[in-house]
Formats: sequence, structure tokens, C-alpha cells
Amino acid sequence: MPSPRALLITVTAGVLAVVPAASADVVLSPDTLSPTPDGAVAGLETSQAFTFSAAAATECALDGAAFEPCASPVTVSGLADGLHAFTIREVGPGPSATRYWIVDTTGPAGHAVLEPAQDDTVPVPRVQLRWSPAVDAGTSVARYEVALDGGQVTSVPASPQPMSLARDALRDGPHVWTVVAVDALGNRSAAVSGRFTIAVRPTARLVLTQSLGLSTLPIALDSASDDNGTGPLTHDWDLDGDGTFETTTGGTGSIARTFAPGARTVALRVTDAGGLSDTTQVQLTILPGPPAGRVGIAIGGGTRFVRSRDVDLRLVWPAYARGARISTDGEFRPGRTISLKPSVRWTLPDGLDGVRTVYVRYPRPGAPLRTYRDEVVLDRSIPEIERIATASGWAVRATDETSGVQELQVVTNGVRSDWLVFGSRAAAVALGRAGRARVRDRAGNPSRWLALP
Repeated sequence: MPSPRALLITVTAGVLAVVPAASADVVLSPDTLSPTPDGAVAGLETSQAFTFSAAAATECALDGAAFEPCASPVTVSGLADGLHAFTIREVGPGPSATRYWIVDTTGPAGHAVLEPAQDDTVPVPRVQLRWSPAVDAGTSVARYEVALDGGQVTSVPASPQPMSLARDALRDGPHVWTVVAVDALGNRSAAVSGRFTIAVRPTARLVLTQSLGLSTLPIALDSASDDNGTGPLTHDWDLDGDGTFETTTGGTGSIARTFAPGARTVALRVTDAGGLSDTTQVQLTILPGPPAGRVGIAIGGGTRFVRSRDVDLRLVWPAYARGARISTDGEFRPGRTISLKPSVRWTLPDGLDGVRTVYVRYPRPGAPLRTYRDEVVLDRSIPEIERIATASGWAVRATDETSGVQELQVVTNGVRSDWLVFGSRAAAVALGRAGRARVRDRAGNPSRWLALP
């Protein structure tokens, strides 16, 4: 049995309490203690007093030691923590009575912090403080007292499983928390402490007024980032999608830029005063912005005549068109959509010289599909030029069946003139001094050189 240091003290003076008898001849008080070991009453005191009465001389024993003569009252002291038993009996031996109790003056032990891990860095402003249960050798653990950064103590009921306590809205920086186990008698354990650091990253958010834009119009990019209480943010931008944040706007969270046509990735990085950062990105679809001018098509830049089947088509499309569909017969076959460019090289249909028509459509989601057209005269024939006699001498006659003669060029004393309007006074004067002449039609086809007298 426990308590080898216990002393048995006999006191002969005093008033005995009358309590119900534990046997026919022995009365033992206090009767608040248990007559059985498994019902032993816990207490903090390291001493205990007993009063008793009996019909004959009595002897007492503590914790299974040898019986010694005793008289009421008896106080036992110097008791160690643990289960104790006090027995009184009449000499003989005669009837006896025993009381059991537990002395518990030691706090619980053995609990430990689990989460956050010691000296851990937590990236959010909240934690779940978690610890393992303690054990108590004398009685049982009743509760735990938890404090964060020396603040208010929170009482948590004991459990045989690991326990936790949530804390939020924590500031950035180091934190210390403690947990003390308290047993049923109020004995307290040594404080077990944990350390962690809150390092909350800012949250990067990028707001777009539109994700579909035109290459001719700026796209506005606005930061809706949250510093999460960490102070002013610095904004850096990756506007070309190469992974490098090449543009900085400092504390200003907005920027506007134009982008080349195509799919574009734009990224934002925000950095707080402590150097922690976060990034986000958005996807843009940039369509070619329309050139200036009326929506439609112009063959050869708007000329009326061409001398080759290979021509340049000038396109002017409506805003947010997704491409161009071009046809030379008015039939728009699937799969013939081309990318939008201000100038497209095109081949006109073959055949006899004459009128050629080109049609174009510009598909736009949600918009009615319209057809635009332009016409041109294809003239690949060479103008005819000849010298004819007149009443006053001679003259030059030129003809062109398709587009008509437009200009004259002469060579005088080995020097070639600029092109002159055919039939004009300047052209007539130049012919009078020239040694050779030729003409050009409206499509740009030149005639042969004609020798002049």
C-alpha cells in the first residue's frame, strides 16, 4: 500500500461524533469516505482525522501496516499521493471498520501540442490549435485552459481524444499559445506551449471589363486584390505572357493596354510590405481592329480596271468580326473563312476579259450576316497604236476595246517623257517633237513603241 512515510497520531482528547455503526460494536467517522477501495473518495489533503467509538479497547492500522493500540480521535499525516486505507478494530481481534480515500496533490502531465507544428509558418490568418490529452495519476483530467499570446483563457472540457480550439483574425507575425491541464481537484499541470508564425499572403484578383477586345482599342485591367491586412500592395504585370513581370504600376492597381490579335494571357503579381506575393492571370481574346473606312471590299484599292488576275483586296470589316469569307461567284462554301487583314492577295477567275465580281462576308456572333461586293474590269489586251495621214500632215491613232486608251508617252532626243493624258494639248505638242510614241490603257497595259517621222 502507499505512504510508507505516513505517521499514526493518537489524540486522547476531543469529542466523538456519533455516526451509524460500520459494525455492531465499532463506529468510525467520517462516513463520507468509502468503505470499499473502488469507491475511494479523492481529496487534496495530505492528512486525515478520524473519530471512532467501540465497546472494548481499540487498535488501528494505516495502509495495511501492523495494528497498534489507538484511541479516538486519530489523525494520519504526511500522506503521499495515492490510495489510502484506515482500519480500526476492537482488540481481540473484534469487530472492525475501514475507510478508503485518495490523496491527489499533483497536476496532470503528458499532454503535448500537435498543431500547428512547432515553429510552423501558417499562410492564413486562422489556426486550429490542437493538442493531445494529458493523464492524471490520482483522479482524472477535468478541463484544459488555453491561452493565445497571453490573452484570455479559454476552458475546454477534457476528452480522451486529441482536442482543438479554433482561432481566427490573427495578425501577421509570431504567436505563442499555452495549454494547461486541470484535474478534478483543481491541480494544474505545467503549461505546454507552442509557437507559430502567421504569414498571410495577399490575394491577387484581376477584374476585366471585357475578355474580348480589339487590337485597336485599349483593354482596361483592374486589380481587385486583397492585402488581407498585410499593408499596401505593389502591382507588377506580365502583359506579353512570357512569365516575366516586366511592367510595374507600384501602388496603382490599374493599367490599360492594346494587344496584338490572338489569344493572350495577362498575369498580375501583388507583393505586400513583408515581401509575400500572390499571382493571378486572365485570358484575353483579341480580334483585329477594323481599318478606317466604310465596311466592305475594294478590288485593287478601288480602281475600275486591272490588267492581271492577281489583285489586292482591301478589306474593311465591322468591329468584332471573326474572319472573312470571300467568293467570286456568290457561293460561300464552308471552311473558306480567312484571317482578317487589311489587304489580301487574291486571284480573279480566268476567262475572257471583262467584269469580275468579288463578294465578302464578315461573320460576327449574334449579328446578321451581310454580303458586300465590288466589281472590276479585267483587261489584259494591248492597245493598238498607228500613225495615220491627215489633211495637215499626220496624226497618231490609238484604240483599246476593253478599258480604253488613257495616256501617251513619247521619246524626244533620247529622253522619255512622263505619261501624258491622251488627246490633251500637252500630248499633241509632245508628239510634234517626238521620235517615238506609245500609249497605255486604263488597266495599265502599254502598247508597242511607234516610230514617228
